[in-house]
Amino acid sequence: MRSEFIHRDKLSGSTATTFQRLQQAIRRSNSRALRIGSRARAFSTNSTAATSRLLYDFTTPLESDQFQPEYLMQLQLGTPVTTFHAIADTGSDLVWVQCLPCLQCYKTNDSIFDPSNSSSYSQISCSSQACQALGSNQLPACSNGSSCPYLYEYGDKSVTIGDLSNDTVTMNTTTGVSVSLPIAFGCGHNNSGISFSNDSGGMGLGRGPLSLISQLSSVLVQEQFSYCMVAFEVSIKTNSPVLFGSAAALSGLDILTTPILDGPIPSFYYVGITGIDVGGSPLQITGSSFNSSSAGTIFDSGTSLTYLEANAYAIVKSTFASLIPPHCWRP
Repeated sequence: MRSEFIHRDKLSGSTATTFQRLQQAIRRSNSRALRIGSRARAFSTNSTAATSRLLYDFTTPLESDQFQPEYLMQLQLGTPVTTFHAIADTGSDLVWVQCLPCLQCYKTNDSIFDPSNSSSYSQISCSSQACQALGSNQLPACSNGSSCPYLYEYGDKSVTIGDLSNDTVTMNTTTGVSVSLPIAFGCGHNNSGISFSNDSGGMGLGRGPLSLISQLSSVLVQEQFSYCMVAFEVSIKTNSPVLFGSAAALSGLDILTTPILDGPIPSFYYVGITGIDVGGSPLQITGSSFNSSSAGTIFDSGTSLTYLEANAYAIVKSTFASLIPPHCWRP
């Protein structure tokens, strides 16, 4: 299957220069880093956080706002299909959109999902496996036989509150055929905070059971996905491809790989960084500087920048400064 990441500057029709876009991306990335750091700290104080296959290879596109992550994905939901733009987030699991009746919703160019207009929509009961997968995000009001209310909070205190529901998502395959698949998603009736303003919801691509990737795993030949970000200067014109299933497999002499590590936050993708070279010379940075909670470095689709621990950053910065002529360097 195939989709796309759409840079939010393209979706908003930004007329900013490349330098202005870069400045905005830095502000968004800093906000994102604070959010992830907040979530990691919160997790460290709460350690309790918790088939048949169809031969399809899926694919879809990515899209990219002021303080929000960089890329959005089109979410084609319901019957008949309604298109939404949701933040592509490898750092969370829940797939959700704003829903009617809406107690509090963000302003967005997309419509608000109306469950009564979708013939394939249904609510999920409290006793279902999908509802149990919410863990601590399941509201106490949930009881066997009733609908499944959720509260999903992000690190910057952005929140969506609603009902976990079932409907179909429609995706393109690499053969050009569209396929509709059932999915559990959050129907958000009360949504607030800065992370999702101007957007329709969130596309969780993490490693938890409710993420889009995990839910598609029952219909993919190979349980994997990959994406390739186009260069920043052309991302306002060109989308970045996202491939699912065997279409995501890469091979060839020029392909290098690194394993995904398990870490304390199950949703996150951790990779092991062992060192940094500047000008071909390795820097004297200890391995612990690259580890988040002794698990590795978080790989995140929602930020443009690479963030380092303070001591490692100071070494990289001073090395760069030593190689730049004084008249070109501003501390």
